[in-house]
Amino acid sequence: MFPKYFTLPWNIQVSSNATITSDTPITDTFKIVSFADYTRDGKMNLDDLPPFQEQYSKSILAWVEQMRECVAQKPNLYRIAEDGTQIPVTINKVTGKIFLNANKTPVCLL
Repeated sequence: MFPKYFTLPWNIQVSSNATITSDTPITDTFKIVSFADYTRDGKMNLDDLPPFQEQYSKSILAWVEQMRECVAQKPNLYRIAEDGTQIPVTINKVTGKIFLNANKTPVCLL
């Protein structure tokens, strides 16, 4: 940060991304695997249920992991200087990954 921008008080805002229209971008990407003939015996029956459950469980675990990563993220912040300049705020040299979407709802982008 340049010394000329170090003035008080600080007006800090959360960055907006109007291209994000969903309130749940991570959940929107979650897809349930379709029930299929996993045993390749020519018919779908209860024998196909355990492999389906395994695929479904893997999908759920991947979604849970993404949600955990999101919860650990920080907001993407910027400071508005007196002249109106938007100065990005980094915390420990990391910019946040949580933005306000088009509806002004905080959403996480991974």
